[in-house]
Amino acid sequence: MTAFVLHGAGFRTDDRILLSDISLTVRQGRVTGILGPNGSGKSTLMRLMAGQIRPSEGEVLFQGRRVADHSARDLARHLAHLPQIPPAVPGMGLRDLVALGRYPWHGALGRFGASDHLAVEAALTRTGLAAFSDRQVDLLSGGERQRGWIAMLLAQGADCLLLDEPTSALDLCHQIEVLGLLRRLNREQGLTVVMVLHDVNLAARFCDDLIALREGRLVDAASADRVTQPDRLSELYGLDMEALAWRGRPVMMPSALFGEDA
Repeated sequence: MTAFVLHGAGFRTDDRILLSDISLTVRQGRVTGILGPNGSGKSTLMRLMAGQIRPSEGEVLFQGRRVADHSARDLARHLAHLPQIPPAVPGMGLRDLVALGRYPWHGALGRFGASDHLAVEAALTRTGLAAFSDRQVDLLSGGERQRGWIAMLLAQGADCLLLDEPTSALDLCHQIEVLGLLRRLNREQGLTVVMVLHDVNLAARFCDDLIALREGRLVDAASADRVTQPDRLSELYGLDMEALAWRGRPVMMPSALFGEDA
């Protein structure tokens, strides 16, 4: 089963090619990470998959249909997207934020029914936030706030989550907390998770598959074990990488960290 299939997809503005000739498959029920240097097209790929922009060339399929052929409401019932910088919600309570995820099911003027309340409470419980549900979002810690946004996606009822750098503003402890939560949701509920990451070791630890981009082109799309081999990471980032053994698992480090000037 596939979540996404891209056939020669690309995106360009008037003066710049952001993505070119991307062909790949994202398998359903897997955790897939997107890696690459800054400016490689990771967020553009995420926006293509989310249906926020249309490809300038090629096509993007979600669950067997072109993303553009889904109605906005139908797409939102199956696909949830968290941008790199979520909008500010000053003064909003956490439960109210999570409740926004139910919008695709009843619209702006529809009645918030029993099933909606159950979905919100279930999402708060699954993300470990039930005890914080009456707090204001902007008073939560970074990790709690990010879990709140993920709870909103869960309340949406989608079976595929797209997250653009969900750990970028978090310290290491909260990065592992959030990634561990996403991995559990994948394992326990069968959710498909696609996320942009920068830390190759966290990507190797929490992802099944990886997509590697450089300068708008696809470098690799394969299992996390294969993509995080030193030679492949060297090609991706343009610097020498080494694999260090730690408790039976390789840890990837730039060779420059062990040079004479380090």
